[in-house]
This record gives sequence, structure tokens and C-alpha cells, in this order.
Amino acid sequence: ARMRAEAGAGAHQSGSGTGPARKRISRTTPASARSIHSMRRGRRFCSTAATSRLVSKIGRPTSALSTERSLDFLRAKGLDAEDLLLVSILVKTNAGVESIDVSGNGFGAGGAESLVAIVRSSPQLSKLDASQNNLRASAALLAEAAASHGSLRSLAMSANAIGASACTAIGEALAAAAGGSGLAELNLSHNAFGRAGGGLAAVPGLSSLRLASCAVGAAGTTELASSRRPVEQPLATSTTRPRHVP
Repeated sequence: ARMRAEAGAGAHQSGSGTGPARKRISRTTPASARSIHSMRRGRRFCSTAATSRLVSKIGRPTSALSTERSLDFLRAKGLDAEDLLLVSILVKTNAGVESIDVSGNGFGAGGAESLVAIVRSSPQLSKLDASQNNLRASAALLAEAAASHGSLRSLAMSANAIGASACTAIGEALAAAAGGSGLAELNLSHNAFGRAGGGLAAVPGLSSLRLASCAVGAAGTTELASSRRPVEQPLATSTTRPRHVP
């Protein structure tokens, strides 16, 4: 009996020893951890309280996000990153949405991943306005999603505090799209990225490029002129400071 008890205790210790090992393994798989974390966040933000808060802000039932083709009513509703996460979950079932305007909400870089999710889950989306949201460098993530979308024709990200490196990343993402991004209109006005804006001349297929108050300068203007596409003025002489929602 004593031997069986000792054997049982040893087995218990051996089994309990695998617990920490499993935890260590799970910690070495960040993709899985992020996936689980995202699901938990999704369930939390689909709560009654979060849904009620969103409805009070947009003045529409949540069913509108899953059914209407135009979601331009999301403009300037005071949405934060948590609200946008819930929006992305609800829009995921709306395969027919064609236009989304989330400008003027100021949700910051924390809402960028939700915006990317919205773009990727909306195959018919042709117009997206994400201006005045203080996206900063995360605007490049949205450009990457736009580049591989195929149906998106108009993208506005004006007044988002986009700097030179982010502007370069945006241009590279759109220029590298296989077969072209399909994007025809790009609005990056009121972002002080300076001469880096000239690199946008490499983006193929654009019929309209808006860079007002971006301080592109003479050198950047020369690069853009070589692309022979319409560019909104003024470019080189503007001293207007870029606007963004803090």
C-alpha cells in the first residue's frame, strides 16, 4: 500500500510538472495567444453594455451595420477604439456594404486593426473615409489592406498626423500590389510628411491624388509632376499645419 501511495504521489508530481511546461509552450506561441485574446475581446465588446453604448452614439440599431450598403452615418460619432472593434464584428456579416465613412472620430492608432478587419471582410467596399482619426504610422496598415482589396476605389486618410516614414510605407504598399491596387482616388491632405509625398508618384492607376497642405516642397512636386496625374494644390508653398483629432 505504501509503495502504491508513493507511486501515486510520484505520478501526481510528474503530471503536475507538465502543467508549467504547457504554460511555457503556450507563451511561446504568440499568434495563438493573440487569437484567443481577440476572441475574448470580441465576446466582451459584444456585451449588452457595449452594444447599448454604440447604439446611443450612432443613433441606429446594430442591425444597420449588418445590412445597410452605406455606413456613412458613422462619421463624427465620437467612436473610440473599443467601439470600432464592435463595429468590425458587426460589419463582418455585411457582405454588401459599399461605402464607409468613419472620419472625424479620433479613435487613434488603436482602431487601425479594426479598420483593416472591416476592409478585408467587405468585398464590395468601394469607398472608405478614415480622415481625422489620428492614425499616425498605423495608416500604413490600412494602405496595405487597400492594396490587396481589389474593389476599393476611393481611400481618404487626410489629417491623420501621417509622417514621412508612414507616407513612404503607404506608397510602397500601394505600388507593390500585384496587378495594381485598383485604387483610383487617394486623399492624404493635411499630413505634414513633406518631400516623402513625392514618392506617391510611383503608385499606379491613380486618377486623383490629394496632397493639400502636406508641405511636399519643390522636389516632391517635381516627382509628382512626372506622374502626369491630377494633384490637388497647393503643395510646395502651403504653411497650413496638419489637422488631427487628439
